[in-house]
Amino acid sequence: MKKKTIGAALGAAVLILICAVAVWFFINGKKADIGFKVKDNYVIESLNIEDSFDFYNDCYEWYKKIENDDGVYLLNTAYYDDELLDNWKGNNVYQHIPKKGFWYFAVSPSYLKTMNIDYDEKIIDDAKNGVRVFLIPDSCTEEEKTAMADYLAEDSERALSEAAPRKPEEAVQTDYYKNKEIEFDTYTPSQEYFTYPSEQNLPLTEKAPIIFICTANNMTYFESESLFATDVNSYIKFENEETVKKYTDDDFVKTHDVKFCRLSEIYKRSQLSNTTDKGLYGVFS
Repeated sequence: MKKKTIGAALGAAVLILICAVAVWFFINGKKADIGFKVKDNYVIESLNIEDSFDFYNDCYEWYKKIENDDGVYLLNTAYYDDELLDNWKGNNVYQHIPKKGFWYFAVSPSYLKTMNIDYDEKIIDDAKNGVRVFLIPDSCTEEEKTAMADYLAEDSERALSEAAPRKPEEAVQTDYYKNKEIEFDTYTPSQEYFTYPSEQNLPLTEKAPIIFICTANNMTYFESESLFATDVNSYIKFENEETVKKYTDDDFVKTHDVKFCRLSEIYKRSQLSNTTDKGLYGVFS
């Protein structure tokens, strides 16, 4: 009996060790893969900001000029948790509120191409013509899709209201302000996407984010006035150092003393290596 007990214990210990090794390789393999994809990205590190329409418009016009260049992307992510949604509900912030917490990715058509998602090219044309186009994962229930679409429409339409933080006539006038069109479609999630976490306790990846296909022509004041965001929150991202060097002599860059930095350096400096349980430790090393 004693030998059997020892043998069983040893077998269990070996099984646990094998599982632990498998988990280690899974997590670190995933980290290595994610790090390889994003470690060379460059973002805006700093610039001279002015709280004026001329500054917002200059920043917008600069992005509009370069948005279709190779290696230039727009990507910004945000996580809306259940606690925030409950707060919205309790304080009547929105009439329509999503059923559960969600990741929101604002992406340029160029970044969307890297996400391995099947979609109709017509929605890209629509986005470029000023229609606000949203993709909702088909893994959501019909009730969740409806609630999400209602919220996204309400949020977009607020930018056209006098109740918005900036009056419509005081915002950069994109085509969306003229046509006021919003469109929804679904997509099938197929892989994990790096979330570019900007605060602690956020997951490193997300498989089924809500996607807004963002172009210079379908922005509201919220996006157009966020283009100068810096560091991890930077909307504008460049594929690598070679790409960013093409823009160092642009008038906007010189006038506003725009500095660029590799994203990996920002994460290291900000000590965001332990943002989640999985963590970013080792991803950018």
